[in-house]
Amino acid sequence: MLNPSASTEALHYEEQRLGALRRYHILDSAADPAFDRLVALAVSLFGTPCAGIGFVDADRTWVKARNGVFSEPAPHPGSFAAGVLRQNDVLVVEDSTADPRFRDNPLVVGPPYLRFYAGAPLCTPDGFTIGLLYLADTAPRVFPAQARARLALLAAVAMREVEVHQALHRLEESGQRYRALFEQNQDAVYSFDREGRFLSANAACETLSGYSPQELLQMSFDELVVPEHLAHAREMFEKVLEGEAQHDEFTIRRKDGRRVEINVSKMPVVRGGEIVGAYGISRDISARKALERERERLLAAALERADRDPLTGLLNHRAFHKRFQEEIERARRAGRPLAVVLLDLDDFRFLNDAYGHMVGDDVLCRVAGALRERTGPGADLALARFGGDEFAALLASDRAEEAEAPATWLNRLQYCPPGHDSAIPLTLSVGVARFPDDGITHLDLLRVAEARLHRAKTGGGAQADCLRATLAHSVEGFSMLDALATAVDNKDRYTRRHSEDVLSYSVRMAQALGLDEKTQRVVATAALLHDVGKIGVPDSILRKPGKLTEAEYQAIQQHPMMGVMIVGAVPGFEGTLDAVQHHHERWDGQGYPFGLRGEEIPLLARLMAVADAFSAMTADRPYRKGMCPVQALAVLEQGAGTQWDPECVHAFVRMLSDCPPGGLRRPPPRPAATPAPASGRGATH
Repeated sequence: MLNPSASTEALHYEEQRLGALRRYHILDSAADPAFDRLVALAVSLFGTPCAGIGFVDADRTWVKARNGVFSEPAPHPGSFAAGVLRQNDVLVVEDSTADPRFRDNPLVVGPPYLRFYAGAPLCTPDGFTIGLLYLADTAPRVFPAQARARLALLAAVAMREVEVHQALHRLEESGQRYRALFEQNQDAVYSFDREGRFLSANAACETLSGYSPQELLQMSFDELVVPEHLAHAREMFEKVLEGEAQHDEFTIRRKDGRRVEINVSKMPVVRGGEIVGAYGISRDISARKALERERERLLAAALERADRDPLTGLLNHRAFHKRFQEEIERARRAGRPLAVVLLDLDDFRFLNDAYGHMVGDDVLCRVAGALRERTGPGADLALARFGGDEFAALLASDRAEEAEAPATWLNRLQYCPPGHDSAIPLTLSVGVARFPDDGITHLDLLRVAEARLHRAKTGGGAQADCLRATLAHSVEGFSMLDALATAVDNKDRYTRRHSEDVLSYSVRMAQALGLDEKTQRVVATAALLHDVGKIGVPDSILRKPGKLTEAEYQAIQQHPMMGVMIVGAVPGFEGTLDAVQHHHERWDGQGYPFGLRGEEIPLLARLMAVADAFSAMTADRPYRKGMCPVQALAVLEQGAGTQWDPECVHAFVRMLSDCPPGGLRRPPPRPAATPAPASGRGATH
C-alpha cells in the first residue's frame, strides 16, 4: 500500500518540476542548430548510432534534437526516461535484456530492439530534472566511469544551451537591450585539436580574449595563457587527451594586454574510439576572484583585529593563549626551553582614580610601547595585554634567562600626568615560569607565573622562599614548623600571604631603625612564623565574615601563646619567641595576651605589630575590601602613641616614603582616617 504522505510529496514535486520545465519555453520550440550539434557531438564522442536531447512533459517525452530513429513514447514507470528522472543521475543500461527494470520494455522486446541505453539528466540550478541527453544502441555496450563523466559533462553543456534558449526567449520578449546584455555575459565555447590549436570559437571568445574567432583559429590556447600558468595548463590538456574531463582556473592575457582570470572546463573529443582533441567552455571570473581576494583581505584584517587589544595593539588574552600553546608545542619538539613573563603595573588603580581613565590608558600604551622597544622586532615570541593592567611576554630559548629583565627595564619609566610638573615613577611586579622546569602545559606555566606574580605584588614572597630554604637546611625541625604554617595556610589562605608581607615590612623597618643583620634575620623568622598558633583556632572563627563574639575573640587571643608553644619546641628559634608572643600587645596596654604597655613590649614585637597592622588593613579579605595604603598609613599615624610604638610608626612611614611598595603616593588632601579597633574584627587579630 502506498504511503499517502509520500504520494502527496511526489505529486507536489512533479508539479514543481513541470513548472520549471515550462519556465524554459523549450517544449515545441523550433529546431536549434546548437542542440543538433550537441547530439552530433554525442554520437561522435561515444560512437552510438542513436542520441538525442528530450524533455519530459506530463504525458510525453518531447525530443528537441536527435540522431537515429529511436524515440521513446510517453513516459511510464518502466520507461528509460522515467528511470533517468527517478535516479536523477546518469542511468546506464549496458544490456537491457539482462536488466530486470527494462527487459520487458516495448522498445526492448519489439522494434527497434534496444540493448544499450545511457541517459544523463538535464538539471535546473534549483535541482529539477526537466529532460535528458540519451544514447542508444541495438547492441550491448560497456560504458565505463569516464564515459559516464563525459556524458554528464555533455548534459551540463546541453542544459546550458537550454538556459541560453531561455535567455534568448526572454531577450526576444524584452527587446534588443536585454539581447546585448546576454551577449556580453555569454560563455566562451571552443574546440581544439590534439596540438591545442583552436578548431572553433564562438563570438563570446572574442569578448573574453579580445581576439576574433577568425584570429583564434590561427592560434593555440598556449598563446593566451600567462607564462606562470602555462605548465599547469599543458598538464591539464595532457590529462584531457588521456580521457579525463578537467576543470580549473587560469589567467590569460587578452589581445589588449590585460590579464583576465577565467574558469575552464575541458573534455576529450572521441572519434572512432580515439581522442582527437578537446572541447572547452570558459567564462570570465575576474570580478569574482577580485571579490574573493577582497573578502580574504577583510577576513585577515578582521582576524588580526580580533587577536589584538584595541588600546595597545598587543595580542589580547585569547590570542596569547593560542600563541602560547603553539610555542609550547614548538619548544617541546625542538627540545628547547621557553619562558612566560607576567607583568602587572603597581598601583594602576590609584592612577585611574587619581587622574582619570584617559591617563590610565595613556600609561598602558606607553608601557606597551616600552615592551615592544625593549624586546625588539622579532626578538620576542609574543607580547600581550593579558588583563586590565597586566601584560604577558613569551621569550625564546636564547632569551629565557633574561625573563626577569622586563620589570627592570620598565621600572625605569616615568610618567608626568597632564597639568603636573613632577613625574611619577612607574613600577611593575613580575612573575616568571619556565618550560619545562615549572610545567609542561601552557596552563600549568601560567598558574606558576600568576602565583609568583601575586607573591611579588604582595611583597616578601621571594624573600620568604629564600628564608625558608635557608632555615630548612640550617635548622633541624624547621620543616615541621613550615608544615604547620602550610596547614594554617590551608585553613585560611590569607595567612601565608599576610606572613610574607609582614616579613618584608618588618625587615625593612629593622633596616630603617639601624638594627644589625642578625636581628634582621630574627625578625624575618619571627614574621614568617608569627601566626603559626592559628593552627589551634577553629576554621569557622578564622573565616567568619562578621564581628566576632566575645568567646570567639578570646579564642583568637590564644594564638600568640599557642605559637610560642609550637615554635619554642624547636631548638634554634628562641630569639623569635618574644616577637611571636607579644606582636598583639598595644602601646597603651590594651593589647593581648598580657596587656604589656610601652617599652615593656619587646622591640621586635612592637616593630612587627606595625607591619602586621598595615598588612592586615591593606589586604582584601572575603568579608571586606582592603584599605588603600594611604588610608592605612593615616590610621597608623593616628594610632601612634596609643596602639603602636610612635618610633616604629615613624620609621615605617619614612620607609614607605623612601621606597613605597608598588609606587605608593599620597595625593593631597589626605583622606580622613579612624584608629584600628582594639577588639573584634580590627586591623588584625
